[in-house]
Amino acid sequence: MKNVKIIKGQDKTAFYSLDSKKVYLVEGTLHGTNSCDIFSSDHTEIEKEPIQKKMFCELTTGCNLFCIHCYGNFKEYGTNELSYKEFKDSIRYFYNRGFKIVQFTGGEVFLRKELLFKLLSYVITLEVDRIEVFSNLNLLKDEDVMTIKKINPNIIFRTTIFSHREHTHDTITTVNGSWRKTVNAINLLKLNNFKVEVALIIMKENYKELEDTKRFLSNLAVQFSIDAVRPSGRGSTTSCIEITRKLGFNTLRTNENGEVIFREYELRNRNKLNSCFSRTIALSSSGLFFPCIFARNIPLGDIKKDSLSTIYKNLKLVAKTYSWKNIKGCNNCPLNVSCKDCRPLVYSLTGDMSAKNPLCTLESGSLKLEEITI
Repeated sequence: MKNVKIIKGQDKTAFYSLDSKKVYLVEGTLHGTNSCDIFSSDHTEIEKEPIQKKMFCELTTGCNLFCIHCYGNFKEYGTNELSYKEFKDSIRYFYNRGFKIVQFTGGEVFLRKELLFKLLSYVITLEVDRIEVFSNLNLLKDEDVMTIKKINPNIIFRTTIFSHREHTHDTITTVNGSWRKTVNAINLLKLNNFKVEVALIIMKENYKELEDTKRFLSNLAVQFSIDAVRPSGRGSTTSCIEITRKLGFNTLRTNENGEVIFREYELRNRNKLNSCFSRTIALSSSGLFFPCIFARNIPLGDIKKDSLSTIYKNLKLVAKTYSWKNIKGCNNCPLNVSCKDCRPLVYSLTGDMSAKNPLCTLESGSLKLEEITI
């Protein structure tokens, strides 16, 4: 076979074929080869995958909704929230270090919409790959859409819908009428040719409506993804690991067809860097940096006290600290190159950032090694 990657596990060896897009597993391990070697009949190297790095900018902790699953306990405005210059300088610094996807989020970003518009106008001057605005869209007005359209019509909007039923959605947001405002705003954005992506978060309050909600979102003609609640903040009362398992959530990364996939980046760096923490960073409205918007237990530094170079150095250290070789029970797993393991989720479920994910596909028995095809 051409372009085959060999990954050695403790009990099995995985052969990843980039030509057939399949993984072949055999009993036992191979000796005398390095797990990072690339084998090819014509000795050609695997083409290196471009690494996309993403920066999250939380413009405010204020929010017009009070969602029961919120990981950040967002509601009230923070004191001394960052200025335009502080956000701008941080974005420029990390852009120069390869972070070319920028998401503006909150709280609710449209509570600071003038700041949002200024930052969008600035980021457009950079050669970024993607700009996202994450909002519940309840405060979005026609004039806001026109303003952003003039800045750049390719900006991507992301939002959440929790059910096809208005009552269920509004129960989760705790604000009556929020479902209708979000749906109307989505239609307004689509009418103006903006791309809209929807996150459907599953919890005890809506998991029985999953299939109907998926059909609703398909009919709404939006791209959507399904995720589990991060059990932190208010989310600690709405998450349920048994529900996530029942609905088939696991740690394997799949495409839209449900096929297991892997990334060359993980093939090369699985025991060197954490695949998320090496590619994301989050800046809160108070000035604290985190490796991920959910990893609020790992502060990297404070922009008001620390240099950006120190913060970046801390990020790289965290990425090394939580590589697969330091995760209990996962360092020798031949499938960790296809694992979408989330360290903040693991921490909130186990209290240990280095523990094995309770949703591990192999641990749950939801998938057998010999049956995996990618």
